[in-house]
Amino acid sequence: MDSLDLCLPKALAELNLLEQYKLNTLVHKWRDVVGDVIADHTKIVSIKPPDMVISADNSMWMQELQMQKRRIIEAINKYYRQEVITDIRFIMKRQSYVKVEINTSLTIPDEQIITK
Repeated sequence: MDSLDLCLPKALAELNLLEQYKLNTLVHKWRDVVGDVIADHTKIVSIKPPDMVISADNSMWMQELQMQKRRIIEAINKYYRQEVITDIRFIMKRQSYVKVEINTSLTIPDEQIITK
């Protein structure tokens, strides 16, 4: 009986999914590849060689990533042990904002009211 480590690549190869699986392993190793600081402020959106899309927390981080783009590409290609990524596009992290009503009136529960 083969171990899962041997069975999984064989099964994925039969389904023509092995290359996509290898590409997507970077998502789980992102912190190890780019380091804690960058990983804390980024997320991989898509990997479609030779391009990649990464979201950044804010515009400051987009600028920082743009300046470190070459180093990030080198780290990614070092992880893959070959030149897979040649360009990265940075986008702003999508955030959904939910409007929340704030009750500005102060109410004190009856049991907290002290009477003289």
